Amino acid sequence: MRRRLLAAVVLLAALPAPADAARPQRLDALAARTNQGFGGIPMWKSGLRPVAPCSTLRALAPQFVAAGRAFGLRPSIIAAISEVESGHGCNMGPSSAGAIGWTQFMPATWRAWGMDADGDGLASPYDSVDALYSTARYLRASGAPRSYRRALRLQPRGLIRPPGPAPRGALPLGPQRASGRLGSSRAVLLVVDAGNTQTHFGTFVGTELVEHWRFATVRTSTTDELGAALRNLLGLRGLGFGDIDSSIISSTVPQLEPEWRAVAGRYLGHEMLAVGQGLKTGLAIRYDNPREIGADRLVNSVAIRERYGGPAICVDFGTAVNFDVISGAGEYLGGVLVPGVEISLEALTERGAKLPKIDLAPPRGVIGKTTIDAIRSGVIYGYAGAVDAIVRRLKRDELGEECDVIATGGLAEHIVPFCETIDAVDDLLTLTGLRLIHERNA
Repeated sequence: MRRRLLAAVVLLAALPAPADAARPQRLDALAARTNQGFGGIPMWKSGLRPVAPCSTLRALAPQFVAAGRAFGLRPSIIAAISEVESGHGCNMGPSSAGAIGWTQFMPATWRAWGMDADGDGLASPYDSVDALYSTARYLRASGAPRSYRRALRLQPRGLIRPPGPAPRGALPLGPQRASGRLGSSRAVLLVVDAGNTQTHFGTFVGTELVEHWRFATVRTSTTDELGAALRNLLGLRGLGFGDIDSSIISSTVPQLEPEWRAVAGRYLGHEMLAVGQGLKTGLAIRYDNPREIGADRLVNSVAIRERYGGPAICVDFGTAVNFDVISGAGEYLGGVLVPGVEISLEALTERGAKLPKIDLAPPRGVIGKTTIDAIRSGVIYGYAGAVDAIVRRLKRDELGEECDVIATGGLAEHIVPFCETIDAVDDLLTLTGLRLIHERNA
């Protein structure tokens, strides 16, 4: 793997370097460079937030660029290390040699060079921002950009003299409780929304959502695989299994619900509640067969009623686009289901042999000048138009014009900017609904 990384760097090193890389600077001073001190931990106020493991290059690109510029290195070098060492966070170890985190630091090296780059008070190797900035800092001290080859040979061995005492508060060996963040005695609730496309989960202390993460749903995941993913993501914020006091899950993937409940039993030491028959929701349901209602739709409706009252419409952009309707009296009336954006794109490329797969991105105009632009325009404007048409019909025929329309779901950010009827976007609606249901069944 190290040879692959060196080979990639040799090719990437031919790319233009940032302008500040050419400025003569003392390496020792640059290696210790931060723009603020924080409790003994070297800190860089990057203004960035960590992304979830296995994120796309589009999501990670701003972090590669910012880390490279901060230390006068080529962003492509940071990107190559992230890809080769952990597959952009998909495999954060520990490795057979004991290396850990996003860029596979040895623990002793992380103690010396790890830095808090996103300003949360922790230096975590499982945090993408901290790890990428720390990697750039270490590479610069190792000889980059004068010799990327030498710097990369030294990186895993920890042979560079530390810039000072090991930073206090670093998290070299795994998750710990974040001092002053959750407190030592307040109960922590884990909420899990296991959807067909993405799994979204977070931690609450009381009514405050401390942090949340998304990752791709894999229907064949085992208890141990889910436990490992949970541990790594909790570690991004200095949390561990021992911090979680209770948990609840909403799952639209039947085979994953027992696996998640087994995670709670095996690793968290308690029984996880599951949204379904037998749990109190506090919501009057006016549906012919309430058992048919998806758990995610029920949870969203509980949150909508609590936060916005009624009448209201929740538009959830997930595997399907769900429209769930709450009456003026706060009753769940039913809804509308439309095939989701990703399903439509997959069907289009599978049935159209010459049509390319595309990433969702804003169209350059209604009229596409290329095939990719034409598909983007059709998908974005098509779904935006469909959402507006359904919402207007629901208002006209069922609810009246005085009605709140709230969007949520992982794909809302792509479609909502082109809609005319959406009043607000609440990306945390499902997690809030899970907290509310847990409170009513605790």
